[in-house]
Amino acid sequence: MELETIVADTTPVQVAERKPSAARRVYFRLGLLLSLIAIATSSAALTSDGSPQARVARALANIAAAPEVFFAGPHDRFQVRDVIVDAGGREHVRFDRLHKGLRVVGGDVVVHEHESGQLDGASLELRRILDVGTQPNLTPSDAIAAAAAQFVGERAGSANAELTVYARDDAAQLAFEVVLRGVRPDSTPSELHVFIDALSAEILDQWDGIETNSAAAGAAAQCSGDCDGNGSVDVNELVLGVNMALGNQPLSACPSFDCHHDSVVAIDCLVQAVKSALDGCAAGMNGHGFFYGPVTLPTDFTGTAYDLSDPDRADQSTTDMNNATDRNGTQSSGTLFTDADNVWGSGDLSSRQSVAVDAQYGMA
Repeated sequence: MELETIVADTTPVQVAERKPSAARRVYFRLGLLLSLIAIATSSAALTSDGSPQARVARALANIAAAPEVFFAGPHDRFQVRDVIVDAGGREHVRFDRLHKGLRVVGGDVVVHEHESGQLDGASLELRRILDVGTQPNLTPSDAIAAAAAQFVGERAGSANAELTVYARDDAAQLAFEVVLRGVRPDSTPSELHVFIDALSAEILDQWDGIETNSAAAGAAAQCSGDCDGNGSVDVNELVLGVNMALGNQPLSACPSFDCHHDSVVAIDCLVQAVKSALDGCAAGMNGHGFFYGPVTLPTDFTGTAYDLSDPDRADQSTTDMNNATDRNGTQSSGTLFTDADNVWGSGDLSSRQSVAVDAQYGMA
C-alpha cells in the first residue's frame, strides 16, 4: 500500500530561467533547492514557540482537534519521530502510532502545519480507525517456531518476538514481529523479519534486514535521487525528493531517495542527491567498498571528524580490530573508524576503510 497525501501543498517550485551558461543555471537552481532543506533543531537560538517541543505539541493538538483526518481512534497514541520546517515556515512533524500500547506497523503519520500552527494537511498510509484486540492465541514461542520455518540457513543467537498491530493490509491484525538472525547457505548474514498473525499463525509478511551482495550492488548502482535509473540526478528529481521528505509525495514516487531503506527520506539522502547532481552519482556516494563498490553511508559528525556510526540505527558502528580478535578477553572492542572528510575507502584493499564500508553497509 502506497503512502497517500490527504491534503498537501503541491504547488510546483518556480525556478527562474536565465540566459547565461547552463552551468550557472544549474547552480542557481540548486541554490534555490537547498534553501528548501531546512530542519528544525533544538538550539538556544530558537524561541520557546519555535522549539521542536512546541512544534510537536502543536502537531499533537491538531491530531486531537481533527482525529478524523488522521483516522485516530480513542486507543491511539503518537510518538514523535522527527520534525522538519521548510523554507516557508511550514512545519512537518512525523509520528509513529501506538494502538492500545502496541506499535502499529503502517500507522505512521506526518502532520503538515502552517507557520502559525494551523493544520495544513496530513500524509498517512492507514485508511481506517483501529480497534484491534490485544489478546493473542499464540505465545511468543509459538510465533518464533512458526517464523523459524521461513528461515533458510543456520540460525545464530536468540530470536525476538514483539506483539504489534500489522496495518499494511486491508484489515489490521494483531501480529508478532519475529526477528531471526543467522547465516544463509551462501555464507552471507541474515536478519529475517517475519510477521505472524497472532491468532491464526498465518505468515502476513517477511523481509530480510540485511541485503545480499547482489541486492546491495543493485541498490548502489542507483544512487540517491536517480529516480529513472539513468545514472544521473537532475533538478526535477531533487525537487521531487524535497517534496517526498516533506510528505507531499509518496515514497513510491522515487524509492532511491530512501537511501537508508527505512521508508524515510532523510536529510543526508537529499544532500547525497545534490552532490550526485553536481558531480555525478559516484561522487554523491561517500563510501567505496571492496565488494559493494560506491554506496551511501550515514555517519555521525562529532564536530571535528566523522565517525563510521549510524545515529539513525542506534549508533550501529564499525570498528578496526587491528588484525586481532576478541577471544579470551585479550582484545578490547577495537578502534572506531573515523574520517575527516566523510569519504570512506578507495574500493580496493589498499585502504582498511574499504572493508569497513562493506561491513557497515552490509549491516544497515
